[in-house]
Amino acid sequence: MIDLNSKSAPAISGRMDWHIDQAIDSEDAEQPKRDYLGASVLGDPCERAVQYYSLETDPDSIPSGSKQDIFARGHWIEALMIRRLRAAGFILADVDPRTGKQFEASWLDGQVLGHPDGLLLHWMGDGASPIELPALWECKGLGSKWWKKVVKDGLRWTFPRYFGQMQLLMGGCNIPRGLFTAVNADTMERHHALVAFDQSTYANLLARAERIFLANQAGELLPRAFSDEARMECRMCNFSKTCWSPR
Repeated sequence: MIDLNSKSAPAISGRMDWHIDQAIDSEDAEQPKRDYLGASVLGDPCERAVQYYSLETDPDSIPSGSKQDIFARGHWIEALMIRRLRAAGFILADVDPRTGKQFEASWLDGQVLGHPDGLLLHWMGDGASPIELPALWECKGLGSKWWKKVVKDGLRWTFPRYFGQMQLLMGGCNIPRGLFTAVNADTMERHHALVAFDQSTYANLLARAERIFLANQAGELLPRAFSDEARMECRMCNFSKTCWSPR
């Protein structure tokens, strides 16, 4: 009989995980690269970081193996919340019936695309709807630290990228309001926040996209938003080494 509590258990675990990680990496390698700038990155505090995305610059490191499951976890949480909201009484559309795929908003001749998690269209539950409808819906699964921060400080200040994403999608889908659902991935606590459409923010984000594409054509690199690479925003940036390396 195999003793699963023996010293060989860590070695078995390591071998098992190696095979699983290999399968994850192989699956990820087969995914097609985006040929557009996603609405989810345009609201980044640093314009140069957005430019790196638009240029399809390789990130400093590519998440592999179990780190990819952090992204998968977000999709699982989103699917669960769709079920929960529908059970609560919302008519939530997450697929465009015209295409059979996610709803899509497009700007600048398709150079910028966005895909909302869903559209809250009607309320079929008891009493009055808890929010005015229709509303754009975005859902994120967050670790406890960031979940608590977004509850305390709000979406705009905690995650400007997500806030910008919602502004673009509301403008692109012509919906004047949105609902942001944050789920604590550690405790499964939920937080829902209304986000109003802001025309000025929407216009500024599209102007930013145009500015970035013009800079790309001219071969120019836009300025950084921050002057110190030790800042948290720079340390967490996917292109920190590329951006700060000597030229």
